Amino acid sequence: MLSILNKSNKSGELNKAIYKSMFKNLFTDTCTIKFWDGEEVVYGEGECRFKLIFNQPLPKADIIADPSLAFGEAYMQKKLEREGDIQQVLESLYNNKDGFLRNDSSVSYTHLRAH
Repeated sequence: MLSILNKSNKSGELNKAIYKSMFKNLFTDTCTIKFWDGEEVVYGEGECRFKLIFNQPLPKADIIADPSLAFGEAYMQKKLEREGDIQQVLESLYNNKDGFLRNDSSVSYTHLRAH
């Protein structure tokens, strides 16, 4: 994985191999990721619950420093868009016990919403 991190393009952005590796186990629901070059990849099995569209790559340093902030800002700046329910996307991220948004694997997003 470290060798992939060192193979970023000249502007310091993550290459697609890193994105593909990152999304492989990021969500608990099946989803589609559309990359800036038009390639679409489905992660999971069954019907897709949502689609994330990257209009451009995000800077590697931003994702490494704070993934939640990097993806949130990208969404606000239209570098990242979604099709489908935003709540479904967040639940799918938070319910992944190994996801980067989780600090306590015993608490799910659904559990947090109920309290």
